Amino acid sequence: MSNVTSVKAFEEKPNRLWGIVALAIGLAVAINTPVAGISIAAGAALYLFMQKTMYHVMLATSGGETSALRTHQKEYLQKVVSALNEAIVHRG
Repeated sequence: MSNVTSVKAFEEKPNRLWGIVALAIGLAVAINTPVAGISIAAGAALYLFMQKTMYHVMLATSGGETSALRTHQKEYLQKVVSALNEAIVHRG
């Protein structure tokens, strides 16, 4: 902790491009072969639904920035960032 100069939260949104492309392909394939197309579209929809935002605790040091913690829980991450900031303040 003695080398840490600042702490911040970082939010990483999932990349949904490939899921949307697969969904469109599945719907296009469903025109000619309904079973295959619906299966592809359902898989793509499930993939899109399962993606979640990832939150990181970023620690800044003289050597650069690094991700110290990754979680899907925003509230937990905010508590960790607050506790780390308090530790830096109390350290002096």
